[in-house]
Amino acid sequence: MLLATSHWNELIARYVIDNYSCPFDLVLNGFRDSDIVKRVSDELLRNVESPPVSTGLYEYLCSLPDHLFNLICFDAESLLAMNPIDQKRLLDEALRVLSPGGHCTFLIADGVRSGKIVPKGFQLVHRFLSSRYKVVTIMNEQSSPGLPFQLAPHQYLAVFQKPTDRKKQLLRQTTARSRLSLL
Repeated sequence: MLLATSHWNELIARYVIDNYSCPFDLVLNGFRDSDIVKRVSDELLRNVESPPVSTGLYEYLCSLPDHLFNLICFDAESLLAMNPIDQKRLLDEALRVLSPGGHCTFLIADGVRSGKIVPKGFQLVHRFLSSRYKVVTIMNEQSSPGLPFQLAPHQYLAVFQKPTDRKKQLLRQTTARSRLSLL
């Protein structure tokens, strides 16, 4: 049984970047060997950053200020190749540099071991949830007919969001309303 690959294509990248970021937002390209995110981000007027080749993604994230990125596109296979402790540290650092309400995403296909399907996608979803991300959507082949791309069986596109601090959000809304009432 051949399962789909976890590789992004231009249609998936365009959909994610267009729907989960705005023009001039900062997008992190978490892929070492692909320029699809960069190319599509440039076309859609997003600013894109990629970690330097000489630096690992974790070290790069540690060097950045809080709340910098609006969208992070992860290479799911690279995440799964990490040991669980390093993976947790990376996801926590990514959460720190993600703007409140910002999104993280990955595309993954389940694997096969000894003739049985290994649910790699849901293993990774669980790790994001344990790092305090909120699920926005998990798309699969049944949810993709209305989309500009088709996901294969056992392939998943997951989108997560950094929770916003509800108290700070209410304070900002109250402050904005009071400023409007003064006009």
